[in-house]
Amino acid sequence: MIFIYYIFHIYNVLEKYTNNIYISIKMHIFMFVFTALLFFLLTPGILLSLPPGGSKKVVAAVHAVVFALVWTFTHKFVWEWGKSNGWIEGMGMATGFPKNDKK
Repeated sequence: MIFIYYIFHIYNVLEKYTNNIYISIKMHIFMFVFTALLFFLLTPGILLSLPPGGSKKVVAAVHAVVFALVWTFTHKFVWEWGKSNGWIEGMGMATGFPKNDKK
């Protein structure tokens, strides 16, 4: 009887860990896709081309700065949006460890 109890206990612990890791992976994949899409959209000639008539290196440098600024001001909003939609619940789930529900 104790053996069956331990089997169910191990199953419940593994289920908590794998579910948390799955949620973390899903959120990180979403952030990866967001970053890749942002990079694509801010590639010179897609949405904008700054400065007009500039050399190749200057245009690339300006777009790198624009990407860095847009990403800096939007990635936390997107991460919080993911948290509010239940994709991740605090840093306990982000690391793959279950939160301590005991008080």
